[in-house]
Amino acid sequence: MNQYGLKLKYFDPKRSIREQRQRLHDLEEKLKSQLLIQIEAERRQLDESAVKMSQLMEKQTLRDRHRLELLAGRLHACSPLAKIGGGYGFITDSGNHRIDSVMQVKAGDALRLKLRDGNIHTLVSEVEPLTVSEAEK
Repeated sequence: MNQYGLKLKYFDPKRSIREQRQRLHDLEEKLKSQLLIQIEAERRQLDESAVKMSQLMEKQTLRDRHRLELLAGRLHACSPLAKIGGGYGFITDSGNHRIDSVMQVKAGDALRLKLRDGNIHTLVSEVEPLTVSEAEK
């Protein structure tokens, strides 16, 4: 009879439910643990990616700043005011049209010379075009 009592205990539905609950609880704990490990690994990877992206953005900003400085220098070199400041002038006629050749003026024309510190108004007394051999030099 004792043997039957042990068998009844072994096949008792309450015992079976308790064991299944314990197994379920153990599986839940294992799953939570694995999820936490995976979340932590992905968080580390995200942090590393953020640092790398920040470094790449800083490098790109530095390259862009350097390129901007080069372009600004080239633009400044082309500036009429920079040329005027270097001892050159900007010449216009009485209609405020740019003069860049002696062929555009004749004796008696009024001209305006813009220099770095002001303007000069003058009259052309004589025009001397270069000869072909002088122009080739």
